[in-house]
Amino acid sequence: MYGAAFYGAYAFWLCSYSVTAFCAAVIWSAAQLSVTFLLCSLACRIFPRARFYVMALVWCVHEFFKSRGFLAFSYGITGYTQWTVLPLLRNACWGGVWCLSALCALSCACAADFISVLMHRKSADARGGFLRVTAAFAVWISLLVSMCVWAILRPASGIKGKPVTVLAVQNNTDSNKYGVDVYKRDVAVLMALTADALAENPGVDFVVWPETAVVPPLMMSWRGGRDPERRALVEDVLDFIDSSGACFIIGNQHTVPGTGDFNAALVFDPKKGNVLPPDPEVYAKRHLVPFTEYFPWGHVFPRFYKMLLNGETRLWEPGDSASVMSGRGVRFSAPICFEDTFGEDCAEFVRGGAQVLFNLTNDSWSQSRVCQAQHLSMAVFRAAENNVPLVRSTASGITCIVDSDGKILAEAPQFARAALVGTVIVSDDSRPSFYTRHGDWLPICETVLLLSVCIAKIAANGVKYAHGKRE
Repeated sequence: MYGAAFYGAYAFWLCSYSVTAFCAAVIWSAAQLSVTFLLCSLACRIFPRARFYVMALVWCVHEFFKSRGFLAFSYGITGYTQWTVLPLLRNACWGGVWCLSALCALSCACAADFISVLMHRKSADARGGFLRVTAAFAVWISLLVSMCVWAILRPASGIKGKPVTVLAVQNNTDSNKYGVDVYKRDVAVLMALTADALAENPGVDFVVWPETAVVPPLMMSWRGGRDPERRALVEDVLDFIDSSGACFIIGNQHTVPGTGDFNAALVFDPKKGNVLPPDPEVYAKRHLVPFTEYFPWGHVFPRFYKMLLNGETRLWEPGDSASVMSGRGVRFSAPICFEDTFGEDCAEFVRGGAQVLFNLTNDSWSQSRVCQAQHLSMAVFRAAENNVPLVRSTASGITCIVDSDGKILAEAPQFARAALVGTVIVSDDSRPSFYTRHGDWLPICETVLLLSVCIAKIAANGVKYAHGKRE
């Protein structure tokens, strides 16, 4: 019950996106917490004196596994609460969000142990309890101070490199409305905001439009779509891009005959001559939202799959590669929406050579400032983890420009039309961060540690029981 209530309150905005996704997320999260609480209960029995610290370890392992697999859901991970604390955030380059989750869990364990000792201060073991808590607090404070000092003394990343001017557009669209007239209006707003910003900032290198900014499949419409209005809309977009002079990264449905439809980012660069006729670089979203963008077991559950197709969802095919594209002398990748909530996914782009991440997002369906802020709190970690700048263009919020330390340099207001112009430093340093190279090493070590201490304790108790029985 607690798990369902917790995640239901935390992710209430999912109902606006999909009732199916909301129910699935709540049920799955509640089931995971049931197992986690069971393990915590066992920890209390196996480790009576160290129970709070073992439970903290269990919680860290729980957070890691809830972000893995088809039903992965990274919202609610404890470490993301520290996204505005720059001295802590900078530590993500070696431990990801997981090092901050561990720090938070340890602080909770120390506090819980202290309260427990206070409640039993008249017991015979009270003195030993206070010594144990004091030692634990000393460890936690040492870790906190060390992380802050290291972050402050560490040279800032992204000081040296190539300055790149970017324009991130937020057209404040309502993604729950459909039809050619709506698509025309949205494109007109995007082009007007972009044209005005380019007129004031003629040196812009990259223009980023949100996820599915242009709804009609651009390539399919150009090659012979049956709807003349959609074809005309696509032609207007291409003419505008070709005359702009900037490299455009736009969200669009990419249809491959015989394969399927992809939620994609299309890259057009007039300097490469790939606008007219259109021959964009394409990245197809790989990590799709379960049930509402992707369901891999349609052949096993055909009725449920048909219900999804006929309901409130838009199912896509997943992409198969972490594409690294190039333009204006810069190598970049374009994670789409949900993908910037997963550290390992974005680290793969940077391992492949990406020097900057252009994120295309559409959170307008939620109609929730809370949802958009939660999403941003995760996105900034992707910059800090990999020491690369991040530029987010969203449909209604939160569009922003983030430096390679995770610091937000510029931010557009939510639910407003905006064109955000800024400069990021793209580093020529080919040495990736520790996190980029090793990914989620810390929670894997935590999992191994948890299993090891449990096996050792059980084995020790077994030996003790056997010795007592022989006597």
